[in-house]
Amino acid sequence: LNRGDVLLFDYRILHRGRANRSLTDRPILVLTYAKSWYKDICNFPSRSLYDPIQLADDDNDEEADPIL
Repeated sequence: LNRGDVLLFDYRILHRGRANRSLTDRPILVLTYAKSWYKDICNFPSRSLYDPIQLADDDNDEEADPIL
């Protein structure tokens, strides 16, 4: 793509970009549109991989401390 070009694609298609190996920033704007009934569980799962894991505590009914 050249400066000022626009790329449109169906975001459900597997895709990726290459690393920016230049010394200048490469700004990007991503706008996503989807019908309200479509649930994208691959790109937007209900739980993040970075959410702390909660372990059940058998000794009491209180919520366990998160494990990072």
